[in-house]
Amino acid sequence: RFSDLKEILNNKMRLKKLVITNPEFRGDDEDFCYTQEFSALVGKMQNLETLDILWCFNFRTLDAEMLLSGLKSLRSLRIGNANDETLKVISKHCSKLRNLEIMDDSGESATLNGIITVIRSCPIEYLHAPDLPSSERGLEDLKRVCKANEVLKELTVCSYFMEKVKPFVSEDAARQAMMDAVAEAGKGR
Repeated sequence: RFSDLKEILNNKMRLKKLVITNPEFRGDDEDFCYTQEFSALVGKMQNLETLDILWCFNFRTLDAEMLLSGLKSLRSLRIGNANDETLKVISKHCSKLRNLEIMDDSGESATLNGIITVIRSCPIEYLHAPDLPSSERGLEDLKRVCKANEVLKELTVCSYFMEKVKPFVSEDAARQAMMDAVAEAGKGR
């Protein structure tokens, strides 16, 4: 229940890491009315460096502005069901963010442009966005992502990028083409 979570977190404003993994507490069921209160409560945790609410909340039900505006020390964020508006808020408030993991099972995932917005604004080193859709230009899209951020070290994206290349070549050749595109765009990173 949210009241239990609230009681636990109320006096923990100095927390550096918050991971909420209880799949029974979801922001989209009967606890929906508490998502604003949760956003405000966590948003006051100014020392928070890691926030993982991936399997707990549909991020779109939270007030991203309220949640993230006070988290200036945030370095790692794991969320579900983020859209481009959410990514704009992340890019606006999370200037120290190094690790971003977005999982989306809603079918309404963030776009390539949304991802590029956040990785241009934040020093993202590790981006995990397996549900990120690609346009018809798979390799060019992959290059755009790699070029948008000079510090990106690890990138996990969906198979759509490879699927746009595979119809024309074997799977091994498609994989090699993707690796070559990443190496070219990432300047050897």
